[in-house]
Amino acid sequence: LILADADAAGVPGCAHPPADNCIAADHADWSSKDRNRPTFLGRRALPTGSASDSCAKMYCRFSAVSRARMAARSLACPHISRTKDGHITLTGTSQTSRALSSGAGYLGVNDMPKYPANYSALTPLHWLGRAARTYGDHEAVVYGSIRRNWRETHARAVSLADALRREFAVARGDVVQVMLSNTPEMVEVHFGVPMAGAVLGTINTRLDAEAIGYILSHSRARVLIADDEFAPTLQKALAIVARETGTAPRVVRVTDYEVSLSEEGAACSGSERRRESQEGAGGVDNAWAPLTAECIGYEELISRGSDEFAWEPPRDEWDAIALNYTSGTTGKPKGCVMHHRGAYLTALGNTLAFGGMQSQHGCRYLWTVPMFHCNGWNFPYTVAMLGGTNVCLRRVNERSIEEAIRTQRV
Repeated sequence: LILADADAAGVPGCAHPPADNCIAADHADWSSKDRNRPTFLGRRALPTGSASDSCAKMYCRFSAVSRARMAARSLACPHISRTKDGHITLTGTSQTSRALSSGAGYLGVNDMPKYPANYSALTPLHWLGRAARTYGDHEAVVYGSIRRNWRETHARAVSLADALRREFAVARGDVVQVMLSNTPEMVEVHFGVPMAGAVLGTINTRLDAEAIGYILSHSRARVLIADDEFAPTLQKALAIVARETGTAPRVVRVTDYEVSLSEEGAACSGSERRRESQEGAGGVDNAWAPLTAECIGYEELISRGSDEFAWEPPRDEWDAIALNYTSGTTGKPKGCVMHHRGAYLTALGNTLAFGGMQSQHGCRYLWTVPMFHCNGWNFPYTVAMLGGTNVCLRRVNERSIEEAIRTQRV
């Protein structure tokens, strides 16, 4: 709202009449020094008598520039009007027909409407784009022979979001469950899934088929992204879901090229490491059968998306970003929803809880806490905010931790 002096706004004796959306305010409500300054509209009900019809008036109106900018964004310009009892109302916005102040007749500091120019929903997703722009060439993910910077990580997450919408028609409010170890894919889904408008579910990899089946069914999961290692258990869980609901989520399989898998699906190490490095190796296919033909590989899915996908932030910061389940030790697993605002504030608070952490891409975070546990306490978002490095760790044991600290400068 812009206050214009009477000479500019148009009063008796002035060249230009007031605009339709202008309301006269008694000049006595402002001191002379404030007369030409933008300020809040009056402090009381506006008078209707002729005593106010003088050059000691001021008019409240929207500038032509503001209106043009709002029109370009397809936003409705508020319309100011005065009720018969002299009170001012603001219409044409979310505050339609709402009195600017109960009985006071002025626009209070808590009555200002929200627009894209002055408000955006809190979400940690923006930090990934910021990391790509600010720390683009810095290492974002380290895992075995994999080295990806923030620009590449951002591109993969955006492509994943686009592919989920294209291939599976994922939309706002749909749940995408994942069952992954602390690998680069787990970092990417924390951004890619909510960028598609969906809700991320991270399943505890230690649960049995019955508990997993319940979670998939209860959350109405549309898609399941899972590591080949967990195929045997997931086969049983998917059978439970199909039997109880008549349908099952589409499966996206993640093959870890940095570790080989035995025919039973258990991770191997040492001399067997990377012996089987091609997606669809015999032992893995056997584990996913008979779903092999119906599955799509994670890398193939990303290749079907575009890194130029114009994802949209949440409409409301209270929109869900994650849906996590307990382990069911006292009954059935129980779901807990995390909204975008909560994830943003938790991730931001992490930097304070840990002494500020090292900023300016100095943080190297070793993933020992499972990312399926409360979304790794939202550290995937914290590391992105700091432009740090995610040092991924599939197996958490003394030897792997020691090696990571020594070789990755953790």
